[in-house]
Amino acid sequence: MRAERIALQFDIFNFGNLLNKNWGKLPFTPFSSNSNVPLVTHVGWAGTGCTTTPAACDIKTATPIVQFTPPTGGEYVVSSTSSSNFWRSQIGLRIDF
Repeated sequence: MRAERIALQFDIFNFGNLLNKNWGKLPFTPFSSNSNVPLVTHVGWAGTGCTTTPAACDIKTATPIVQFTPPTGGEYVVSSTSSSNFWRSQIGLRIDF
């Protein structure tokens, strides 16, 4: 004979924001939909023959030249419309029989 069991579960997501509205906010990179920002860009090669005729450049011995590009609009911002800026809760019910 099996006994029926009932389980009730209550979950809170972003609990820090429930305690204080300034906690639990997720920063993101502006002007980027997925927060991927290229910080370095390959601009050329340095080495024998690389400056005069790039086709004659020996890639095995050449040194790559990269240029740092800082993100536009600042490093990070916090959006007030992001779903990570609010706390959420859910209730679950499980019945085993």
